[in-house]
Amino acid sequence: VIGRKKSFQEIAKIIKKKIKDKKEYGLAIGGGASFEEIKIIKELLKEEIKNAKIYKEMTVPPVFGVHLGPKSILVSVVDYEN
Repeated sequence: VIGRKKSFQEIAKIIKKKIKDKKEYGLAIGGGASFEEIKIIKELLKEEIKNAKIYKEMTVPPVFGVHLGPKSILVSVVDYEN
């Protein structure tokens, strides 16, 4: 996809597809100094956050941030059913 808004929507679409039929999953959202980006992802995934068995927000350690850049974000899903 091209563009910031579409990239966030695509990330949310991929996560929603991954956990569509899952009863138990963990979800983590994080980034470097990307507070606005994390806020956008959280809004797009608010139902998935609410239904997660475990939800974590985290900051990316500086060693990763150096390589990823200042506005990087991460979204991770752990499937507890497999």
